[in-house]
Amino acid sequence: MNSYRTPPLYSVTDLPYFDNPCELFNAIAHLSGAIWLDSGRPFSTLGQYDIFSALPIEVISPFNHHQKDCPFDRLKTLLSALPELPNHKDTPFIAGALGYFGYESAQQAIGVAANNPKLVDLPDYVWGLYPHAIVMDHHNRTCRFYALEGFESFAQPLRDCLNQTRTTQPSSFSLWELQQAQPRENYVQQLERIHQYIHSGDCYQVNYTHPFSAQWKGDPWQAYQALRQSMPSPYSCFMRLPHGGAIMSLSPERFIQVKNGHINTKPIKGTRPRASDPQQDHEHQHALRNSLKDQAENLMIVDLLRNDMSKHAQVGSVNVTKLWDLETFANVHHLVSTIEADLIEGSHPLDLLRDAFPGGSITGAPKKRAMEIIDELERFQRGIYCGAIGYVGCDGNMDTNIAIRTIGMDCQRLALWGGGGIVADSNTDSEYAESLVKINKLLETLKRFDTEHKKNPSPCH
Repeated sequence: MNSYRTPPLYSVTDLPYFDNPCELFNAIAHLSGAIWLDSGRPFSTLGQYDIFSALPIEVISPFNHHQKDCPFDRLKTLLSALPELPNHKDTPFIAGALGYFGYESAQQAIGVAANNPKLVDLPDYVWGLYPHAIVMDHHNRTCRFYALEGFESFAQPLRDCLNQTRTTQPSSFSLWELQQAQPRENYVQQLERIHQYIHSGDCYQVNYTHPFSAQWKGDPWQAYQALRQSMPSPYSCFMRLPHGGAIMSLSPERFIQVKNGHINTKPIKGTRPRASDPQQDHEHQHALRNSLKDQAENLMIVDLLRNDMSKHAQVGSVNVTKLWDLETFANVHHLVSTIEADLIEGSHPLDLLRDAFPGGSITGAPKKRAMEIIDELERFQRGIYCGAIGYVGCDGNMDTNIAIRTIGMDCQRLALWGGGGIVADSNTDSEYAESLVKINKLLETLKRFDTEHKKNPSPCH
């Protein structure tokens, strides 16, 4: 391996490039705090970079700080333990924090109580401090290992794993009792209540969701490899959690990126299913492009996000650079808009994330009232679902997803959710069907594991 240095900040080591990044992550997936911010390659070509790391030197979660502390401010304090780096134009991340904020992380700042029980027992947020990372660039076909000067000893076990050939056989994964957490009749009743709130003037839109759950056994890494192949997405993630369990996200949606002080967000509103017949698939695209209802839903969230971004954007810099752009994924077509701005001097990217969190595309508008209605009508906390997963670098750069198409796993159970934005003219049958379309590939893949378990049953661990 060719090694070179850029003293005194960090070392850089060239590693072999892989068309399928699974080949690299497989060497480190078993390590504590292993995390992969996954571009979806080679099955998706929308993303450019993969970011890998493991063995964080410190981890923050609700388990190790006072409940009243703001988690976003806590993360800023965590990052201060590493030296600041100048911006590096050739890589999105060198060192910093990797992790997630769950949906309920915002409750304190917004002032909306979280009254519902958890479906799976996961921390509201988990962030690790990583003074080392591996970055794969698929445009330039490079792979590099970055390690901060003075922290090389923490990186050495990770290097050792990369240099060794793993001879252990991959472990299995199975699940059983995959079930919907609420009957369809309850979904219909809750949508009627949302329509009542809309017609009474409480809100314009509410993003209502419903979960599925199952028991599981084995190694989540095996399940994630199957999921990412069936549902490749540019803002995906696999993350091992410090107290057991994992996060598996196949998200198509960026929340907030800050790069060289420039802000980018890409809200999704508007969905149609893919069709195997090309003509029918084209008709679905055409219907979505020309749907006044979906355009109106999308525009509501664009306006909400413009307002959220303006709190930390330079005056006059907030612009909608794409409105109602069509993007196609493995199982759906989406309407995606893009909003850009410039971060105001003195604001930290985490200040922006805190004041825009959670993303408007998964709450509704106005945000606070929509979240109050969500808390009233949904039976369980969302947890990782509809939160944000990503990185915050020592160089001031940040990128996060909206954690949709996402599975949260504690040591015994997993949960995933489907949902959509409800407006005044929403049709209950159509909304219910759309919520399932969004996660059907996830469900189909998990059901294959369920079928395999029934053939070879395993006891609950």
